[in-house]
Amino acid sequence: MNKRFRYFILLLGFIVFISSSLKFNLSFNYNFVFWSAVISAVIMDWSLLYVGEFNVEFTETITVFIYLFFGVYVAVVYEFIYTLLGFLIGYITGKREFNLLRYLFNVSMFTIITFISGRFVEILRYNIKLPYITMLIFSALTFDFIFLVLNILFLTIDKSLEQNKFFSFKNYDFPILSLNLIISTTLSVVLYVIHGAIGLVGLILVFGVLIIIHYALYLYNKINFKTSLIKRLLITTEDLIRHGDLKEKCDYLLLHLKEIIPYEIASLYFFDAKNEDVSYPISYYSNCELDIGDLSISLKNGITFNIIKKGDIYISKNIKKDGKIKITGKLLDPIDAAVFVPIKINSEVRGLIFVGGKSNLVDFLSQDINDILNILSSQMSLALLNYDYMLSIKKEAETDVLTGLGNRRLFDREIQNLVKLKNRFSLVIYDIDDFKNVNDTYGHIVGDEVLKHVSGIIKRSIRKTDIPCRYGGEELVILFKDLSKEDAFVISERIRRQIEASQLFVGNKIVRVTVSGGVASFPDDGHNAKEIIEKADLILYNECKNKGKNRVCIYPGIVQS
Repeated sequence: MNKRFRYFILLLGFIVFISSSLKFNLSFNYNFVFWSAVISAVIMDWSLLYVGEFNVEFTETITVFIYLFFGVYVAVVYEFIYTLLGFLIGYITGKREFNLLRYLFNVSMFTIITFISGRFVEILRYNIKLPYITMLIFSALTFDFIFLVLNILFLTIDKSLEQNKFFSFKNYDFPILSLNLIISTTLSVVLYVIHGAIGLVGLILVFGVLIIIHYALYLYNKINFKTSLIKRLLITTEDLIRHGDLKEKCDYLLLHLKEIIPYEIASLYFFDAKNEDVSYPISYYSNCELDIGDLSISLKNGITFNIIKKGDIYISKNIKKDGKIKITGKLLDPIDAAVFVPIKINSEVRGLIFVGGKSNLVDFLSQDINDILNILSSQMSLALLNYDYMLSIKKEAETDVLTGLGNRRLFDREIQNLVKLKNRFSLVIYDIDDFKNVNDTYGHIVGDEVLKHVSGIIKRSIRKTDIPCRYGGEELVILFKDLSKEDAFVISERIRRQIEASQLFVGNKIVRVTVSGGVASFPDDGHNAKEIIEKADLILYNECKNKGKNRVCIYPGIVQS
């Protein structure tokens, strides 16, 4: 529906332009005025002043002046040429992403709006008698007002069709638009009067002054925009460097980051690329249906990670055509552009902030926001350093010596805290298949190596905020903070596959190692820690161990009593 509307406007716009071009006939002096106006408008268009969904600009001033000076048909030709040149120069200079249909739609839209506004004012002027100056001001104000209203109307229809829902007028900053209307009307009348009083030289000088004023306002707005973003970002991230639960802080950050960056998907990762194979987001937010597996990043020879590990912010305004990154699966549909913000500690990349979005993100990225992204990266680096320091203090007393995982004491404390605070979590209990046979066949030393081997794979395959522990004997458990049972299953099943595919050499022999796992979650499967553990243990033995092993099952499943 959106494309049909755009094609209709495009066709109508070209018809209006061609019919107006047939009546375009100017003398040399008037041609000079016309092309001076086009050049001035293109220069000002290059430095648009973005405010919300609209732009504060003086280009409308020149459109109104051209209408007052030449009439509606020349104004239509001017608007078509200026808008087309503006978009082309914007693409060449990198300020706009190339989108042919969108460009031609905008060119046609402004052409039609100029024609309707001009013809409407001509009808009013024919039927209303006013003094010369009053009529001049009335014509300029009416033309600009209709131009503005139609602009809002066309954009609202287009966005509503694109988003398949009504695009509210509340998204427009009407005080700014009203100010823009007053300024454009006043300046266009001044231009007209100056040309009549001083002539061509005076008009060119005023065009030059307009460009200088516009550029000065552009610089002011750009600085003000950045300052505002930085203040909001610092307020959002200030809690990250304090002590506390890192997972909750990351959730808070992504939730409030949407108020600063217009994203559809955002995810946050912490990892150790030297010792981990894959990284899952500690926290993620999405407007579409994605599971945690869709957002996993391969840390071994992945095309995208080769860009990330360089440590520089990478912006892709068209992910489908960008050969330097590789985004596949469900993630391709909801986003067109993406930003990769590495989190560095001592020059080593230890994490990533990923943001993906549609055209509004592309527009946002065109506003030179690298400084903001660098601040975001620095704040997250401090948060990660703080978290690592806290872990190092606790590690010695709460680590299982053999496996390097957390011990039972750590697990009991963490799960009780989560239940007490009523925080959502999931867990998987793994049991190494046929572990007794391994001990009986190869001895306890090899059994210890199997435990260390499996534990190493687990540590390399989970998020930094997940808690892996040795529960007892050959049972290992992972506590997934604030993760649904479905997402916990995705990670648990991938770990099982990695263990199955791995090789453990004992002398010249390969010991085949597999695990079975039971997944349960709070509060879905129980009201306390004991119930959750029992449910995971029940599904582990009834559905996995008794039905072939080397499986991961979710409670409730089909439980045999």
